[in-house]
Amino acid sequence: MKDKISKILIFLFLLPFSLNVCLAQANQIVAKVNDEIITTDDLKRYSQMLLSKNNKELPGLNQKDFKKEALNRLVEDRLILQQAKREDIEVPQFWLEDKIKQLESGYSNRELFYDSLEDQGFSLSYLKKRLREKYLMKEVINRNVRAKVSILPGQIEQFYKENKQDFQAPPLAVFLIAKEKDRQQLEDIAEVIKKDGIEKAKKEYENELSEIKSYLNQLQEPLAQALENLADNKYSIKKIDDLYYLIYRSKIEPAHALELSKVQDKVYRYLWQRSFSKKFNQWVDSLKEDATVKIYLPSTP
Repeated sequence: MKDKISKILIFLFLLPFSLNVCLAQANQIVAKVNDEIITTDDLKRYSQMLLSKNNKELPGLNQKDFKKEALNRLVEDRLILQQAKREDIEVPQFWLEDKIKQLESGYSNRELFYDSLEDQGFSLSYLKKRLREKYLMKEVINRNVRAKVSILPGQIEQFYKENKQDFQAPPLAVFLIAKEKDRQQLEDIAEVIKKDGIEKAKKEYENELSEIKSYLNQLQEPLAQALENLADNKYSIKKIDDLYYLIYRSKIEPAHALELSKVQDKVYRYLWQRSFSKKFNQWVDSLKEDATVKIYLPSTP
């Protein structure tokens, strides 16, 4: 099991990037990015990686459209790597060695690690090449995009005010509940509630009665409906599935707008990701504008 998981980890390291492998058989050229070519085998293996990731961004595409999208991403990967080289970004040797050690540590011995690479069609030198490219892409994106993303407190407050309706806390139910196979045991608790009140019942049946606070939308539908049908400080006994439930409703706090302090981290993450995506797309578009990209993808799938 450990070795199987490690195989997956190695494969995941290779997912985001193109495979620039020179194979013995002849390959068709499907694209040229500046002076770098992309072959049919590059595209095939890259497409297989996208599919293996179960990529949620590519739903319902037919084979032809999927191939076009895969090639577009592969071209973007190459442009990003070329930009990293232009900026003279270097991969620290210690970083590469640490990554290799992390992958090796997933195996009981080094021989199994090498065998796993071979089974997947990779050599150690090829794995190092892919890891270097992973580092280069991440670093050049950090420099040109991530470092330029800034979300100010005023932006968070403005977004919150303009979208306050989206930050609502659902109704909160405060209730006590007891469950038994024998309805009569719940009737005994109900009798105490009726005669002496809920506080007396809580003391007398402290092991049976549980006090719960929960949003209504997080409860099972039969329980949520039973609570909604009750008035405050009232109870009922309901059979749900194979058990009887005594449900005592203390109160239900109505839905209300969450304060900014409760949601500001969520708003920040959303605004940051939105800004990052926009700047990243703009940056990649600028790389395309300055590049010579030729596509030779056949019209047939």
